[in-house]
Amino acid sequence: MFFSYPNILGVLYTALLKVQAFCPWMAELRKHVTGLEVLSCRPVFHGGGASAVVYFKTRRDLKEVENIVKSIQHITGVSFSKVGKGGWSVGIVTSLFCPCTRLGIPNVHILRIGVEGDWLIFQLVFHDLLEFAEVTERLKNMGVRYVFEKPKRFKAGLLLTPRQEEVLIHAYLNGYFRNPRPATVNHLARKLGVSTPTYTETLRRALAKLAENVVFKHGPSKLKLRIS
Repeated sequence: MFFSYPNILGVLYTALLKVQAFCPWMAELRKHVTGLEVLSCRPVFHGGGASAVVYFKTRRDLKEVENIVKSIQHITGVSFSKVGKGGWSVGIVTSLFCPCTRLGIPNVHILRIGVEGDWLIFQLVFHDLLEFAEVTERLKNMGVRYVFEKPKRFKAGLLLTPRQEEVLIHAYLNGYFRNPRPATVNHLARKLGVSTPTYTETLRRALAKLAENVVFKHGPSKLKLRIS
């Protein structure tokens, strides 16, 4: 049972909620590509839609794949492009209506959405634990299968900004973390349309936040670290 207390100090809570749900365009895209990953999915605050960044492998013509996804109801935009070698591609899919809205999870609570097979993984933020209990109770009443991590105190400073997330994904997709790197940092910065110092500093801050997230989530003792 969850207990609610007045949010006098402005304390927020966050939780990961894993819900079994069907996404029509993702299901269709999986029929035509391999290795599909959803790198990022965010609510679009008009029409109940969403914008997703996807990564996949295919030998098919990308325009053909784009047209297949565009034919799905409620899809408003699809743009795919090749990255590197081996048939890998990345792209953005935007929709006017997202099946997630049927779950009754208010957009104001959603930080990001991930995908794992037939499950959608929501990172949520709440004013109090009662709000979280109301969402899970609603899913239960709808007969939706779900699992969740125990809610914990939320630290806003651990969130990546949209710009940091963009640079991090761009660096990953363009081989920044490979050894050797297929392109210089200067080239990556020019490709994204920013200066090299801006690119490297934004990436550094993103990586620092990811490291903080790991420490915040697991704690130094679980990570078997010695703090001097």
